[in-house]
Amino acid sequence: MRKQDIIVGKWYTSTSWVDTLAIKIVENKKEKICVYSSQEILKSGTFIEIDNAWTTFRNFKEIPISEIAQYLPKDHPDLKEIVPEYVECIELPNTTNLHLYSATTIGKIYKVAKWMYTLQDCLLVGETKGACDRKRFKVSTKEAYDAQNKGVQYQYPEETVISKKELNSVKSSKSKIKISNIFVELSYTSIKSGIGKIKL
Repeated sequence: MRKQDIIVGKWYTSTSWVDTLAIKIVENKKEKICVYSSQEILKSGTFIEIDNAWTTFRNFKEIPISEIAQYLPKDHPDLKEIVPEYVECIELPNTTNLHLYSATTIGKIYKVAKWMYTLQDCLLVGETKGACDRKRFKVSTKEAYDAQNKGVQYQYPEETVISKKELNSVKSSKSKIKISNIFVELSYTSIKSGIGKIKL
């Protein structure tokens, strides 16, 4: 990132920092070789106010508010701009009837369907039991959501055996064969060549 691309008022991170996660830029003058910040978030999660600290801009990258929101004070003005795309459940509804509520798994990350459903609630993708109190969630990321759901897919059987009798019943170039209550449309050539791991 070039120095002239750094925008005052935005938060940035850098792979060169050891202890700092992000800083908020308050000054970026052309005649100076560094930039100045007024707020800082440490990798420990600590938020601190600083007095126009200067830093070089090596390996700078803008960081979305949604990724640092959990570390900002609740009354921080930047939080007013947040409409998260992904959230993590951190609290259960205050009730004994959890089966009546959506999103009741602590630590699970959900995709947001509508954040401002009401003044206090949100709707989550895939949850069918109504809206959820936004206070029960913290902002998460797409990367965390994808990692959570990585590898969740249907596993097809490696091998399907078709008898010679079933093979001989294929009289046209394309037929439907019933295997384990599933109709599969196959061609004779695909069966003979073994495509789809079908064993003769």
